[in-house]
Amino acid sequence: WPLYAGTMAPPLSPPAAELDVTVVLPVHNEAGHLDAELSRIRTSLEASDYSWEIIVVDDASTDGCVDHLRSGDGIRVIRTWMYLTANEGFLRRSLNYVLFAIASVLASLRAARPDVVIATSPQFFVGLAGALIAVLKWRPFVLEVRDLWPESIVALGQLRDRHVIRVLEGVETLLYRSAAGVVVNTRS
Repeated sequence: WPLYAGTMAPPLSPPAAELDVTVVLPVHNEAGHLDAELSRIRTSLEASDYSWEIIVVDDASTDGCVDHLRSGDGIRVIRTWMYLTANEGFLRRSLNYVLFAIASVLASLRAARPDVVIATSPQFFVGLAGALIAVLKWRPFVLEVRDLWPESIVALGQLRDRHVIRVLEGVETLLYRSAAGVVVNTRS
């Protein structure tokens, strides 16, 4: 795609696929919650006039939460691998985030072409994955900003290296510029 208004993403356009809505639900050890959440999502989608699917992305659950799910009836299960770590420091958490982003991009190769790719930023490696998926799928990218990275980790004293901060700020700028739209959460 050519550049549009300084972005790498094409503008939002009418749906080109057979499905109107795809809900991607990432899960990890959600045995106590998954069935209720799927029921709530399915009820909302069935009440609409849209064609839809629900993709459950299982991030290496060990509690059997997706074992009873079968693809069909609007639900598709995609299993991925994930490096899980307890909150044991900045480097291990960062590795977890990077590997999650890589697993997300690889899992997206098994998914249909969406109308738009939306990624959220509780940490921006998810945003990077979303931007890359949008490029791979030739679709517009929307970034939802829930937390300012790297500003928040700097403010918490978790990152002090000025060179790393400068690189991460460059990545942040790239994400904002590559997005066809940015959604922010504000205090009410």
